[in-house]
Amino acid sequence: MANVTFRLVVIGITFSLLATMGCGKDSPTAPTVPTQPPPPQFPSVLGTYQSSRFLVSTATHLETGTAVQLECEGQLTISSQNGSQYSGSFIRRTCRSGGQIVSTDVRSGTLSGTVRTDGGTNMGLFAPGAPTLLAGLASLGCAILSSSTEYNGAFAGANVTVSASVTASCSTVPGTLLINQTISGNR
Repeated sequence: MANVTFRLVVIGITFSLLATMGCGKDSPTAPTVPTQPPPPQFPSVLGTYQSSRFLVSTATHLETGTAVQLECEGQLTISSQNGSQYSGSFIRRTCRSGGQIVSTDVRSGTLSGTVRTDGGTNMGLFAPGAPTLLAGLASLGCAILSSSTEYNGAFAGANVTVSASVTASCSTVPGTLLINQTISGNR
């Protein structure tokens, strides 16, 4: 009797193992392949961004607190984008200070930058021979004490706003100047 009981236990265990191994499935399970996250989606920044206040530059004399603001018309055009990288050109036109025209010189150059998935950007603007903010200061005989190497800001919908700053000591103005420059425009 013990032998029969032992055989029934073995048959019962074997049956339950076989029954649970294939429970609910007609075929063996294939190994699961981990899914890859989707590639990042960068916003399209292609187009022409322009404004009557395209470039706003404020120079503050740090010792006296005196500030002068320059506002220039202009535009930037982003003509190429590959993922996060973009490039194009810019044009700065008529500039005013205190409502008076102080320059009608047209300045132009190239730009390149990187946009993040949230629209944040780092942008370099280059005039022939030097970045634009530094080129203007060099022509005034200024020594650069510190500077932003790029313009930083964001693309938001149809708008772009980026800014940079420079601290300089100029022979034409005794003392130290802080120049903050913002470039912005709308598509």
